[in-house]
Amino acid sequence: MRLNEVEKLFSDTEAAEPEPMKREEILEQYQRTFTVINRKLFNNELPPIMIDYPEGDPEKWAWLKCAACFSFIEKTQEPVILLQFIFGPEYGISTEDIDDLCHELIHYFCYLHDIKDMDRDKAEQYHNMDFKKTAETFGATCKYLDDAHGYTDTHWPDNILAAIFDEI
Repeated sequence: MRLNEVEKLFSDTEAAEPEPMKREEILEQYQRTFTVINRKLFNNELPPIMIDYPEGDPEKWAWLKCAACFSFIEKTQEPVILLQFIFGPEYGISTEDIDDLCHELIHYFCYLHDIKDMDRDKAEQYHNMDFKKTAETFGATCKYLDDAHGYTDTHWPDNILAAIFDEI
């Protein structure tokens, strides 16, 4: 076939939309991602953690303002990472999702090592100077957002995110 015939052949057919993933597949993909991040960033130091996302009406979960949230009630209960999907998770994880998960795993690391939970000198927030120092230890850059949010603006270098993404 000539090139223009091949182009016409492909232009006449629409690309098939990918099949959406099921809830179990999404959660399994996040668990695989946790395993890769744990190995690459934390030298397998983090114990397994439950990763979940609320089902049903998103309005019911309006308290979950971020893309992901590390949560625990008290140290006697198992911690969990809760996900909130702004864009459909059913088509797979993105490097932005990996970046968010890395952020939450810094909270988990701080939790496990009794690193100061909250900075009570300013607004009661979890993104204090201890959080910033810990995140930077694992390769993130952190920027101060404001007194109410602290160092919430965390990002890992694109090459780290791409290496994690390529392995999941």
